[in-house]
Amino acid sequence: MTGNLRMHLKTHLNVKMFACTLDNCGKSFSSNESLRRHQLVHKGKAISWYT
Repeated sequence: MTGNLRMHLKTHLNVKMFACTLDNCGKSFSSNESLRRHQLVHKGKAISWYT
């Protein structure tokens, strides 16, 4: 099974192995990339899709 398929299946199984520990947040994510993107919120550098 490829890594991409494994990650895809985790989204359907609601497996969230990557937890945010910043500011006692407690949110969890299925991928490290999603966690890192979320942590930008805590650092005041959140990506805005609206300009």
